Amino acid sequence: MAKYCAVCGKKIGFLEGKVAVSDGIVCSSCWASAGMDMGFKCMLTAAKRTVPELKSLIGLGVARREAEKDGMTKLSAARVIHERQAGHKQEPAKPVDFIITVDSRNVVGFQCKGHPVINFEDMIHEKEMIIGDGYMHNESGRDLPELRIICEFDPPIIDPGQIYYEAGTFTAGANGKFEIDDPPVNFEKYAEITENRSGTVKFTLYLGEQKLQSQECGLEIEATPKEEMEKLIKAVTYEEEKNAPGPVNIFLYAKNGGSYEMDLMRNPQLLYSMYSNDQEQLIGDAFVSNDTPKVLKKVKVDVKFTSDILSPVSVLLGDVPPGKKIDFEIDDPGIDVEKLQALTEIETCTATYSLSVAGKIVVEMTGKITICPYDQWNAALILLPAYMTPNHPNVLKVLQNASKWMLVNGMNPSLEGYQGDGKRVEEMVKAVYNSVKEANIIYSNPPASFFGPQRIRLCGTVLEQKFATCLDMTILFASCLESFGLHPVLITAPGHIFAGVWLSDTDRLQEPIISDAKKIQKYIKDGRLIALECTAMNAGENVDYEDAKKVSNKLIDAIVEKNVEDHECIDVQLVRKIGVRPLPIRVSRAAQKTEPVRQEADEPGKAEESKALKVPRSGAAAEPAPVPAQEIPDQKPAAEPVHYCVEPYKSFAEDLSHISMENFYNKESKQFIQKAIAEIVETEGPISQPSLIRVLVNATSLGRTGKQISEYLDKLAAGANVKITRQNGVRFLWPQDSVPDEYTVYRTQEQRDLENICKYEMKNAVCWLIQEHGPMTKDEIDKELVNLFGYNRTGRKVEEGAAEALRAARGLKAVEQNENRKFVLVNGK
Repeated sequence: MAKYCAVCGKKIGFLEGKVAVSDGIVCSSCWASAGMDMGFKCMLTAAKRTVPELKSLIGLGVARREAEKDGMTKLSAARVIHERQAGHKQEPAKPVDFIITVDSRNVVGFQCKGHPVINFEDMIHEKEMIIGDGYMHNESGRDLPELRIICEFDPPIIDPGQIYYEAGTFTAGANGKFEIDDPPVNFEKYAEITENRSGTVKFTLYLGEQKLQSQECGLEIEATPKEEMEKLIKAVTYEEEKNAPGPVNIFLYAKNGGSYEMDLMRNPQLLYSMYSNDQEQLIGDAFVSNDTPKVLKKVKVDVKFTSDILSPVSVLLGDVPPGKKIDFEIDDPGIDVEKLQALTEIETCTATYSLSVAGKIVVEMTGKITICPYDQWNAALILLPAYMTPNHPNVLKVLQNASKWMLVNGMNPSLEGYQGDGKRVEEMVKAVYNSVKEANIIYSNPPASFFGPQRIRLCGTVLEQKFATCLDMTILFASCLESFGLHPVLITAPGHIFAGVWLSDTDRLQEPIISDAKKIQKYIKDGRLIALECTAMNAGENVDYEDAKKVSNKLIDAIVEKNVEDHECIDVQLVRKIGVRPLPIRVSRAAQKTEPVRQEADEPGKAEESKALKVPRSGAAAEPAPVPAQEIPDQKPAAEPVHYCVEPYKSFAEDLSHISMENFYNKESKQFIQKAIAEIVETEGPISQPSLIRVLVNATSLGRTGKQISEYLDKLAAGANVKITRQNGVRFLWPQDSVPDEYTVYRTQEQRDLENICKYEMKNAVCWLIQEHGPMTKDEIDKELVNLFGYNRTGRKVEEGAAEALRAARGLKAVEQNENRKFVLVNGK
């Protein structure tokens, strides 16, 4: 039967080109007139296209050509196109809204509605342009796992990134709107847009580690006014430099009228990896500009810090003659290394910078210093090998299993580095690959918004906790290779990282870090370098060694083909030669053993089998296989049952009356108070820091507490031998050997101060009630909590405390609602 084109109506012959769309057949000429081609990408979307849509697209092309033929400006042409779009019911300009639905059968729906328009005026006024709101309808009867929406933009005037919500954010029955921040526009890329143009934005939904659906929306970009954009870039460059991480530079300006001004450029970050590698990181230089006719005598800089990890700085710079600009070096403050190494969370420290002339303070300014935990990385590529710990005991266990794997598979079990040829080196690399793979490490994406620095799970942590990102897996694998003398490299791609290794000890890069994917591609093709996708070693990934090489090679080929700029290769051996050493080893007392390697030989011919490859989680080389069912990933298997208990609150009763205002600040009293803090925490922990200070003051002869006393006690508490968690801006102090996630006690006391009960103990109160009474409704829990808190009747404060307790129990995944809308224990006796 003859077929006719649904657009132009002409008869389509048997051998003529034709395309099937959702509501008919169109000829290849009309398909091309609509701006489509016969390529794979366009053909994939054919089934979603409609005849009216294609007619609209053909009309837009005609309108564009007519406008340009009539000599209209580009802007006028754009208006004609916009009017024609409106006539064909094109979607109006609007930020994209997300609609996510999960029905009672756990089937997930994902829609994106909107048509973003990026323009200069809205951007400088920080108006919402790209992403609007999200709408969640969760009828599945259970809390959702972590939810991510990956965002990719074409043209790339906005960097790719992700919208992230941790597991349990969207609870069973959640039905409503959630707000989403707009991503930042890349000003340099935007400035390159010289005429109005269209683009696309692609959103991909993940629940847990399961990729569900992708949606595309149109994107309009209006060209920027050149002069205004240059001004904006200069202003932004100043702000970026001012707020960029790095040693703070201090600028002092002495004005001719006798006034003084100060400016601070850059925000310092204190990282253990930078400290251990002797890198300046807190204070850079002081620049003094004297525009007065007099000499500035005895210019002096003083810096004080609110954190006792840092010691005060006092530096006499000297004299500055009139009309001169002089810069002075300032040494970094002293650092309490033990306290820095013991830090478990980011701490923000306030630094007060004072400049004095002839003994008189003329100007003062405060800034912030971010003090980071031991395993924090600040995205400096040169520091990345510092987080490789090749001598960690857990790494040695991986090597032992790699040796066994080679023995079982008929190879020499030695790990002799580069003593053999390239083939022998690859045998050892393959053994390490399989050993890490048999460790059953689960892929876990780090919480993040649009990209930034992250904490790295070091080798010991990965092998104990069995969770890792692509970065964690790469660091682990490279550490294992380095531990017996091989020379690994770390290869980055947009939002992703994987590892490689030289097959000869004479091969290396020309410099520690290069951004030339073509060279890496050539090294691999010449057989000098192996690259491996490290997430292929994660549990659940059925990817053998040869396929892991293919995945990484495809990714490098894609980087070369698309000329991707965000790519580097780090030669670990060369970075070591310039002085970047591994972090000191810290071994957990609760270290677990690495899972043993299965003592089975590979099946004959297994390496040659054709296998479907999975794409690395960066979304690089190829499209992953679709998920047919689109269901929520299965939950983790239940752990051992937990038993909750109630105990009387124990109060600290030691007499500290010998401490008074006369001796409060003495060195001997400082040591005694820190010891007393540890004893109070041992008795009453977990205890909030305000409660701790009240207990201390009541036990001494101080009689009262003012701001100065409280700040001093805060510093002493921060330096005591205790463990600290944070909750709503309040510190809670625990005995040093306690594990908050394993704490199962609620302590009774007459009318407990609800603001000073940590969330873990709040959770325990709810869980104990359910353990004793069985499944309970929210109202039943609220009523019982009133008595448990020690109150005779409800009030606003008590109601808020009860609601906070239930939120804590749900947030910590200790309770859930059953089909009768009653709360039950997730894992209790």
